[in-house]
Amino acid sequence: MAEDHPTEDVDAALVSARLRFEHEFAADCDRMSALLDHVARTHDRDAINAVAQILHRMGGLGGTIGFPRVSAHARELEDWMRDTPSEALDTDEARTRLGALQRAFAEDHAG
Repeated sequence: MAEDHPTEDVDAALVSARLRFEHEFAADCDRMSALLDHVARTHDRDAINAVAQILHRMGGLGGTIGFPRVSAHARELEDWMRDTPSEALDTDEARTRLGALQRAFAEDHAG
């Protein structure tokens, strides 16, 4: 009978999640940028919520797999976006904060 190694399974899952996170980070940022373009034109609350959902996932997963700066920036940006009325959302400020998130990713990734 094969012996179970739950720690190895967890470690493998975390490594897999980290690799997927690293691979998908730039595409997620591109999606958020495109959604911000849409928000700038339309003030669409659904698009803001879509950005916030991406950030929510980044914040939770980032903290779990060793991206603490990404986690902190994503949560801060998510809260700011959710708390700001769609017609008052400053998309330039959102882009500045998105840039900070990308720098945080580079710092966390570097170690």
